[in-house]
This record gives sequence, structure tokens and C-alpha cells, in this order.
Amino acid sequence: MIDPVACVPRSAFEEYGLVKWVIDGATIVVDLHGQLFNVRYLGVDVPENTPIIRPYGPPAKARNTTLVANQVVRLVPDGHDKDAYGQLLRYVFIDNLFVNYELVKEGLARATAGPLDSACAKTFSQAEGIARQEKLGLWAESQ
Repeated sequence: MIDPVACVPRSAFEEYGLVKWVIDGATIVVDLHGQLFNVRYLGVDVPENTPIIRPYGPPAKARNTTLVANQVVRLVPDGHDKDAYGQLLRYVFIDNLFVNYELVKEGLARATAGPLDSACAKTFSQAEGIARQEKLGLWAESQ
């Protein structure tokens, strides 16, 4: 059994904020102390929100919306604070639900890792393997 939370850096600085908008399956806008920040989920690659080219973009966005819209989230960094576009890079939690992991486990995202943002790479890869075996989301036979 996979313990998805065990991979998250324990000494990391954590922040709490309110999700104001869901941009796509792996990007949200969060109010942190009165300022709005784009937050990109670490360790996952979600198809763009383009139904014709990548049909799992809309379901990923819909699921992400169900999970985080108007919720207070806990944000945990790994190796990089921001990406090249200035978005915060974070592991995202709602209470004990690890949102990044949930999207991979449900087959709505692929596991990915950079050299400095890899604390959960193995965990996400295992979750992707299960989603592939169970033919969930991106891994459904019709794809």
C-alpha cells in the first residue's frame, strides 16, 4: 500500500491559502495573505484543457475544481519555489487529501519530476502504474 504523504518534505515551509480559481487540472489561483498567486502542482503533468487535442484536459480540470474550488489548501514546496513563469510550485493538500497524488491515481495526470522537485517522484510513478493497470483516465483503452 502506498502512503502518498510519506514522500512530502517534512521540514518544508508550509502556507495556507484560499483557492479563488481553478485554471486547469494542475494550476490554481490562491489567495495568500491578501495576494493572488498562480500555483502549479509539483510532480504531475496534466493535459491542457483542450477537448479535441487532449481529451482528458477537461475531466482533469473538472476533478481539480471538485477537489479544491473555494477550499483552504495547504501548500508545500520542494526544490524550486517558482517556475519560469513565476508560478509557485507546490504539493497541494486539502486536509489529509494529497491533491497532486489523487489526480495521478485517478489517471487524470502523468507523473513527472524535475531534478530538484522529486521528493514524491517514486510515489507518483507508483500511482501512475496503478492507474495504467486499471486503465483509468488517460490510460483507458479507447485512448
